Amino acid sequence: MYLDAALRAVLERDAADVVAWLRDLQVRFSGTAQAVELITHRVKSERSIAQKLEAFPHLVVNTMQDIIGCRAVCVNGVGVRAVNREIVAHFGARVPRAPRARRTELGYLSWHAVLEPVPGGPGYRTEIQVRTLTQHAWARTSELLAYKKGDQAEALMAELRRLSRDLDEQDRRIEDLFRQAWPEGDR
Repeated sequence: MYLDAALRAVLERDAADVVAWLRDLQVRFSGTAQAVELITHRVKSERSIAQKLEAFPHLVVNTMQDIIGCRAVCVNGVGVRAVNREIVAHFGARVPRAPRARRTELGYLSWHAVLEPVPGGPGYRTEIQVRTLTQHAWARTSELLAYKKGDQAEALMAELRRLSRDLDEQDRRIEDLFRQAWPEGDR
């Protein structure tokens, strides 16, 4: 067992603190170009920890950047940038580098901010993912299709790559609509 019940409870509390902060941000941004539509979180499961350690044998559990994972899904890129600015402003020293975009080989894109451990806490990092609704839809579809094997697997993956490019364009068009509605900018 990687995380005993007492440690898991502490990590759940740490996750709840980040989620509460994100929900406050959601209320503050409601009805604006920065709207946050969905907030989720989880503490990595024992099975998931074991799989990650098997895939990356050099890792140690408390060095994984995503033992605690939180996610904010924004209507558009304006919201993603606003949430990322707020993460840096609020968590300050716990964010050792600016949130950065990551794209997988299949085209998945989201922004990731890694928070250093809570001072005086058990020493685990929290990852906050921030993505748009279209990026979220693509990621969920990709996760569900990832379990497909056999002859159709490569064709499905090729279609996911194409879909990612198409959705990037849709995200840009959605953001353009919001910029027309709120010409004063991201804030």
